[in-house]
Amino acid sequence: MIEIMQTDRTKTVLVVEDAAAATLWAPETLERFGYRITRETATEDAVAALKRVPQPDILLIDMAIAAGTPLFHNVLQTPVVLVSSGDAELPSNFDEISACGFVLRESAPAALDATIRTAIRLHDAATGAGEILETVGDGVWTLDRDGYITNVNSAYCQMSGYTCEELVGGPVHELDADESVADTRARLERIRATGSEMFQTRHRRKDGTFFDAQITASCHAHGDGHIICLCRDVTDREVEHAALLESEAKFRLFVELVPTALVFSDEAGHVVYLSRNFEKLFGYTIREMPTVEEWWRLAYRDTEVRERVRQVWSDAVYRSRKHGEPVSPMIQEVTCADGTLRDIEFRFATTGVLNAITLTDVTDRVAAEAAVQGLVAEKELLLKEVHHRIKNNMNTMASLLSLQAFSASGPEVVEALHDAASRMESMRVLYDKLYRSETIEAVSVREYVNDLVSHAISLFPGDIDVTSTTEVADVQLSPDLLAPLGIILNEVITNAMKHAFADRRQGQLALTMEARRDELVFSVSDDGPGIPGLGPDPVRLDAQAGGIGDRTGGLGMTVIASLTEQVKGSTSVWCQNGLNVQTRIPREVSTSVLQNPG
Repeated sequence: MIEIMQTDRTKTVLVVEDAAAATLWAPETLERFGYRITRETATEDAVAALKRVPQPDILLIDMAIAAGTPLFHNVLQTPVVLVSSGDAELPSNFDEISACGFVLRESAPAALDATIRTAIRLHDAATGAGEILETVGDGVWTLDRDGYITNVNSAYCQMSGYTCEELVGGPVHELDADESVADTRARLERIRATGSEMFQTRHRRKDGTFFDAQITASCHAHGDGHIICLCRDVTDREVEHAALLESEAKFRLFVELVPTALVFSDEAGHVVYLSRNFEKLFGYTIREMPTVEEWWRLAYRDTEVRERVRQVWSDAVYRSRKHGEPVSPMIQEVTCADGTLRDIEFRFATTGVLNAITLTDVTDRVAAEAAVQGLVAEKELLLKEVHHRIKNNMNTMASLLSLQAFSASGPEVVEALHDAASRMESMRVLYDKLYRSETIEAVSVREYVNDLVSHAISLFPGDIDVTSTTEVADVQLSPDLLAPLGIILNEVITNAMKHAFADRRQGQLALTMEARRDELVFSVSDDGPGIPGLGPDPVRLDAQAGGIGDRTGGLGMTVIASLTEQVKGSTSVWCQNGLNVQTRIPREVSTSVLQNPG
């Protein structure tokens, strides 16, 4: 026994006894076991000794003094050993004195030593448990059999705003803001009966505010009715949960208000959400189509159609995942639960974990677009028929003018009739192109000019061998611009055929058209003698002034100048290796110019 004590620090025992009573034990009796003994006879002096630092390791006190003196109750949590005479009764406040054991005065010294050592060890164990509780991040308190707090850690004090002194000794029901006293007592009884319980409630802080608390309560293993409670502040979690619920409610409200059907699926293709609009539109519920695969079977009942549509969809989804972009709208015909067919516009987006698909019923829109397309096709057919009839009428008029020219007697009349027929022919060529083109909104300039040059040359006697070359950009122009442009070119070509190649067996005629960034440039040149008095410097034609010299003083140049002004362009002439005529038209005038790669 002495060897055991020598391995530890020497323990200090404070002996408290009445001055008139016999000594509990001689100091040498306890010192023989390795203790250091201090003695007090006055109760107040003993309490003061307990408050001194360093404190004694244990208090050895006569039971009669402890029972009648409340000053020792829970003083600094010092372990207490009661010593009594053989006829002494256990005091009623034995537990309040925190005694870890007691011995009779007549007991052997070895029994006293064993009791002291046991009391110290139990106290150290209890103190160590308290230190462990202080390392726990959650709040912890212990309750006695009556539901009063016997211990509390600093974590809970921080949660509640109370000090340990304010909480210890108080009833636990004062902490709970929701339960009544009766409810708390019933819960404590239930915990003692079942061993443990986890529940959530609200606790009231010292400043009057509340916090959400998750409580885990367990009954003491020794069955003495004591309960230990673990408290976790879950206010933030509740706030987050409330925010999540609110967000979910807003989301559901949104998706139900949007007049579009929505489907959400996971990576494995399981449907996790169907909007009510989906069920209303198609008649399928999530029970009927728990997977995307089931959707294919329901929506496309024909196997070949199903595989074709699924392949198109799979390719689009693959591109969407690869580039991180939503699937471009796709329109497919879908079979509803009642067997009806609906035209549906699909859109797809993904987060990688969740896939979102919107399905919009565009049946009425598709039907309307088809009707519009039908009307447009009908309109184009009607316009082509109109152009065809106009072309035929112009052909008839050109033929009549030519016949009239053959019967005319004066050379000026014959020339005027031939010029009128030539102008009519340029319009007929345009209407023929409009009739034959796929669209009436634009005509190929290259094709129109080539035909126009051929027809203009063909109106003159065949004994003139004219070699023509054309280099025309492959662009399309609206008929509104081509009509005056065709007359201008016809006048220039006709003028060359009448004057540049007069009294000649052969000649050369060149026509080019450039599509520049800001203008269209048409150039016609011949290898004739040119206009007397006209040099290499360009001279702009003026509709008011008429023509230039004898050669251009007729109606032709006046027509060219007038039509050029009509399209907000300009026409210039000059002589250099023959006559050169150039017409420039601003690009903004031809807003319907459509550039086509050659």
